[in-house]
Amino acid sequence: MRDISDCLELVSPYTVLSKYYDHYTISNKKYFAKWPKFLITNYQEIYNNLPTTLLDVACGTGKICSSIKKEYPDIEIDACDMSDAMIEHAAEKSKINYFKADMRTLSTQMKYDMAINTFDSVNYMLTIEDFIAMLASVSSCLVREGLYIFDNSTTLNSRENFDCFLNYEEKENYSLIHEAEFDSRDSLQISRFTIFQKESVHWKKSIEVHKQKIWKCNEVKEMID
Repeated sequence: MRDISDCLELVSPYTVLSKYYDHYTISNKKYFAKWPKFLITNYQEIYNNLPTTLLDVACGTGKICSSIKKEYPDIEIDACDMSDAMIEHAAEKSKINYFKADMRTLSTQMKYDMAINTFDSVNYMLTIEDFIAMLASVSSCLVREGLYIFDNSTTLNSRENFDCFLNYEEKENYSLIHEAEFDSRDSLQISRFTIFQKESVHWKKSIEVHKQKIWKCNEVKEMID
């Protein structure tokens, strides 16, 4: 008899979710499609030309950097993520140079005109020390006067969209339960993904718990300054 514990796995963020991430977020496809032009246009408005080199930090499954490469093929793009699983799925999209790296300890031989960090990835920086280390390491990868664009999820977003949140998705070979809550005292957004994957006649259950610090805009500004 198979032990029930064989069918349950507690895993690090994106270890299993990475496999279903693109499909789960497909409802935001139109939103994602706006990012490449928005990011590059911001660079053009400041420098009056296109960046020649770009680094996508915490690239995930490569949605943004692969779209930028498609729209702006002359830009040389590298991308990194600390999740092996995310990089594996990103590499299926394009021939961009993907590598594993922690955004707090980035070190690259190339100096980039531009770095980007999207989809609330900086909110995984749970302490001031982590956030400042991330800013410093990305800055070290940029040319002098280079541009770093990142987004930061807000308290309003957590309260309106992810507090007492529950969503269920079921497909032929997997099902996914997404639960989220917002801890206003510590400004933490906690997301729990319970994923069931079909394996022959069995279903394997995996659980990922994601913790994100919801930084106030003035806190981010102070850390940048």
